[in-house]
Amino acid sequence: MTKQKYRRYLEDEYAEMIGDEGELGWFGWSIIGLFLFIIVICAIPFVASVIHFYVN
Repeated sequence: MTKQKYRRYLEDEYAEMIGDEGELGWFGWSIIGLFLFIIVICAIPFVASVIHFYVN
């Protein structure tokens, strides 16, 4: 799957989430925010354990 085809697929898939100017709507931003929040929550213990491992 080429980049253009993939991009077109994403645009078709999430057309209702994206505004007229190509900006994400509130729904798209809420999904991105939730995703980043989950990544941060999962990353904190991992980063802490890595730091703890290197300190000792």
